[in-house]
Amino acid sequence: CDLPLTRIGDITSDIDTEKKSFKPKDKVIYTCSPGFFMDYNDTLTEHTITCLGQLGDWWPLDWFTCKDKPVCEEPDEVDPPMVAEKSKRHLYLNGTMTYLCPPGMGWDDTDTSGDEASPQVRTCSQEDDEYLFKPESTEIK
Repeated sequence: CDLPLTRIGDITSDIDTEKKSFKPKDKVIYTCSPGFFMDYNDTLTEHTITCLGQLGDWWPLDWFTCKDKPVCEEPDEVDPPMVAEKSKRHLYLNGTMTYLCPPGMGWDDTDTSGDEASPQVRTCSQEDDEYLFKPESTEIK
């Protein structure tokens, strides 16, 4: 088999690019980038193809795409006077939410924001196989 594609958009492979041809039963594993899934199926992030050798090419021939999708759960609503500003893609990996405390209030005893609103940014993050916002909580002191 000839060298298959090594990188396609948000898909990477374990191909040794120094190798110019592959023997029958050689396998190549394609992996979606973090936060991306095969055809939106959040249980599939890898696809393996096998060299069939002289009688064929790589199998399976059906190709897939890696698509990003929301992975974090919508956080609880905040109580006034705190305000939450959500980015358009806040539930996607690396999406953000910015929480604002009103002037004169802060997030902890070291906050010295004075007369300005005090922001705290939470980011949709991956920790092992779990997606969650970091820091995990916001609390006005």
